[in-house]
Amino acid sequence: FNTIFTTIGLMVLGLPGVELLSFVTLIFSFIPVVGWMIACLPMGIVALSESGFKTLVQVLLMVIGVHGGLVLALPAFASAKLKLHPLAVLVALYLSEHFVGVQGLFLVIPVTVLALNLLVGEENQTLASNEKREEEGGEKQEMTRKKGNDDDDDSNTKMAAAIAM
Repeated sequence: FNTIFTTIGLMVLGLPGVELLSFVTLIFSFIPVVGWMIACLPMGIVALSESGFKTLVQVLLMVIGVHGGLVLALPAFASAKLKLHPLAVLVALYLSEHFVGVQGLFLVIPVTVLALNLLVGEENQTLASNEKREEEGGEKQEMTRKKGNDDDDDSNTKMAAAIAM
């Protein structure tokens, strides 16, 4: 969606080469957290060279508006879906970029999950195991509830028989 909104914003601002700039945005959107900043560079260069400083500021505001929410949402999303602490996501992204470079940002989150699963244990980290435990817990509660209802039915039958005597 970010690429679509960026494309619309570029068309509204009337920048030339919208197709190429949108494609660059699409490619760099696969880099977590910093991809939008890298994609912003060509847009800024085109805006400054073709239309001046005012359009550059407009492009920057448009990009920040479109992509700003994603920067704040990604660590929270990754932590919720992958059972990682948001700070762990940010630290992994920072360290990956620092030691490996931009190309390291493509795989850092899956590698971090894999490393934690190997170190801590897969059972404690994966979403699938947590969901499985929740489902099993729900099934046990349902079985207990049914058993309790069956016991209540037996008690009610015995009580009715005792009253009838």
